[in-house]
Amino acid sequence: RYDDIGIILEKFYNISKIKLLTNDPKRIKFFQDNNFQTERIGIQPPIDEYNETELRIKKEKFGHLINFN
Repeated sequence: RYDDIGIILEKFYNISKIKLLTNDPKRIKFFQDNNFQTERIGIQPPIDEYNETELRIKKEKFGHLINFN
């Protein structure tokens, strides 16, 4: 999925460190597994009646790092 992105960043732009604005652990793992020094910057979406179900599914099914307070 992210293979092309990794190649572009590394080969064409000589990037080895990356800050990710993400809650997706698979995205973080991809970059770490491909030798990028990775820093995650979490995103806390506003949770409301319109997106709560979707965000709970992302957290429970896909392991997204979302806080429900």
